[in-house]
Amino acid sequence: TEMGKEFDTLANQKDTRDTKMTSASAKGLGKSSPSKSSPAKPPPITPTDDFADFDACFSSLSQETDEARLSRSRSWSIVDANGNDLASLAEVDRWIKVALMSHCENKERGGAIWRQFRPAYLRAFKRARDVAPDEGNAKGAQAELDGDEFISKKEFRLLVGFLCTYARMHDAFQVIDSSTTDDCGKAIASLEKLQDDRRIERQEWLCNYQKVSAHGLVALSGISNPEAVFDAMDADKGGMVLFGEWCRFLEESEVNAGTDMGKMFISATEGKKKKTAILRQSLAQDLTMEVEISAMGPTEELEKFLACFEELTAQNQEGREARGAEWSLIDANANGLASLAEVDGWVSQRLVRSFGEEVGGNLWRLFRPSFILAFNRGKILAPTIDVGSANTDTTTDDYISKAEFRPLVAYLCVYARMLDAFSIIDGGGAGVDANDDRRIELREWIEGYGKVASHDLAGLVGIVDPQEVFMEMDADGKGMVLLGEWCQYLEKKEVEAGTEMGKEFDTLANQKDTRDTKMTSASAKGLGKSSPSKSSPAKPPPITPTDDFADFDACFSSLSQETDEARLSRSRSWSIVDANGNDLASLAEVDRWIKVALMSHCENKERGGAIW
Repeated sequence: TEMGKEFDTLANQKDTRDTKMTSASAKGLGKSSPSKSSPAKPPPITPTDDFADFDACFSSLSQETDEARLSRSRSWSIVDANGNDLASLAEVDRWIKVALMSHCENKERGGAIWRQFRPAYLRAFKRARDVAPDEGNAKGAQAELDGDEFISKKEFRLLVGFLCTYARMHDAFQVIDSSTTDDCGKAIASLEKLQDDRRIERQEWLCNYQKVSAHGLVALSGISNPEAVFDAMDADKGGMVLFGEWCRFLEESEVNAGTDMGKMFISATEGKKKKTAILRQSLAQDLTMEVEISAMGPTEELEKFLACFEELTAQNQEGREARGAEWSLIDANANGLASLAEVDGWVSQRLVRSFGEEVGGNLWRLFRPSFILAFNRGKILAPTIDVGSANTDTTTDDYISKAEFRPLVAYLCVYARMLDAFSIIDGGGAGVDANDDRRIELREWIEGYGKVASHDLAGLVGIVDPQEVFMEMDADGKGMVLLGEWCQYLEKKEVEAGTEMGKEFDTLANQKDTRDTKMTSASAKGLGKSSPSKSSPAKPPPITPTDDFADFDACFSSLSQETDEARLSRSRSWSIVDANGNDLASLAEVDRWIKVALMSHCENKERGGAIW
């Protein structure tokens, strides 16, 4: 296919290039022993003029003198233009560009240097932001703790120091990566194919390592065994050194040598550990003192959702009849199985039947994240049977069977209740707004845990130490609780408390263990997979791509074509994505553009938003 040709072309280009590199290396270009008649080596290349200008622009700001402090204060006021005492990577990046243009007194020259060393900025930013704990309010502390997306004024001096350090490392990296000659100045044809590809291959290193011995970096001076050094730098043994590997190797060498640069790296590492501990402790204390918590109870939306589905969980004749009628709506093709898509569609239809198009549709969207949790819980109760064709491994574990329908509905209600409590804390209140990011940070939890004490969930009642509970919920230790972690914690607490809900979860776990044991035993006897009988019902015809996808594809596919019209359209679209004109787009910027484009294409905000 056309798509296949794209993938194949890329693979062939890589194979061809690798073959040429291997061939060139085999002919003696990888490493050769210098003969006695070899011309004298030229002196090593000092840092480039680009780096000299970069260093001259920023290095003085990292000094600990009164003059440097005054200069840093002025620079910080430019970086922190909104006066919130924090600076994002985008703000730092913009300040670097402006500072270089001003220093060089030439926009083109300053802009060129800014682009040249840009790969170093992210590493410097990440290193510096780990050092100084915020001494302001809890919001500032949480902003740093939640992912350290900003640097504070106290971290600004180290940021500048790291900018100069990583720019120096990048300068040496570029000297080798861009070279087409060996240490003696002899042109090497094979190096032309390797230059400026943002990685250093073994041949490039062996031909050029002496050129960077005067860059002021311990690991690059006095090298006696370049092969061994390359192997040490190539951490993943991929046959090449990327900029990240290069920096990590140079950092470690500086630390081991005890240089001033190495001490700076040690300071950042120790600072991160201390900062995290201080922030967690102060944040919990401050918020516990300042937050007045009032219980909210389940939302009106949850009450409506439960009213719609709880009647189907009754274990009596009326409940069985109601479930039978609803199952016939889900299992339209009468194969005794329902997929997640069919369950999702049925939930939507039942809510709309009960509450009307607008209210029912809103309830469906609001609780939709819980449906897959309920589906995955319910589908593992009945025995597994192979329902695939000769070319597929599909089993009933990919579907809900009629026997699993009542537990499925029960789990829909359980996980909707858990999601309702999650949503109240996420963003600080009921409903969905710009503050809801589908994760709960420590601040949100401490501010909101009391609001959900009436949700009839054992894990949310009688909390004495909210910080300790948060740490238990945060299973992966990343400083945030996702919906999956939230539900796992609440399930465990229901089981420990011996509630009716907990007994359901415990019974399910036991049934699954028993079923898995039987399956393992059957498989050992050769009964693991049976061929479908000839009397199996015919497969329904495949479904063509949905209308949603058709609209999505119509909105964007033309932009990927290689025509003049498509290029013009891409240029216009890029100007919308790259609103700040920095020639880069983050995931958030791309996501926002997709949403706007779909709303415009559909000429309907609701329709476009739903597809997005």
